[in-house]
Amino acid sequence: VAMLQFMLRAKREGQSLWQVFWHGGTISGATQDPSPPLEIGRWHARNLRQQARALPKALTVSAALGIWLMFTRATLGVGGALADSDHLVGALLFTFSITAFAEVARPLRAVNLLFGLWLLGAPWLLAGGNLLATLADTLVGVLLILLAVPRGPIRHRYGAWDPYLVW
Repeated sequence: VAMLQFMLRAKREGQSLWQVFWHGGTISGATQDPSPPLEIGRWHARNLRQQARALPKALTVSAALGIWLMFTRATLGVGGALADSDHLVGALLFTFSITAFAEVARPLRAVNLLFGLWLLGAPWLLAGGNLLATLADTLVGVLLILLAVPRGPIRHRYGAWDPYLVW
């Protein structure tokens, strides 16, 4: 997001996008970031615990559900196309949930709504399931739809990108 904002401002100032993209540049009105630099190598268990508590809870649960979905073949005896669907949706759910941990990518959690909707219908459309798998996919689908709604904390500001973080 920062790079796109920088490129847009450079273009508005009449700079060559090709030159700025490949060689960098400066823009007028830029200020120094007052936040302290990241200290690489100073990670302690306390810092990791603080960071873990700061993760968006709904997205953390969604990622965990994605991992669980990848194992329904072994845990619930799912087979055939439904097992393939659960595995693929689980992997994609994990990927999109982890990506949405980043504040600037938080709107990606809306994709989890689509995964939830798919999981509601998949047991009825695909072969290989059983009653337990149907109930599990339905429950996970409803949970994903509910978990996709809360945005989670947005602690920083991203200039012109802020309006996109609202949903």
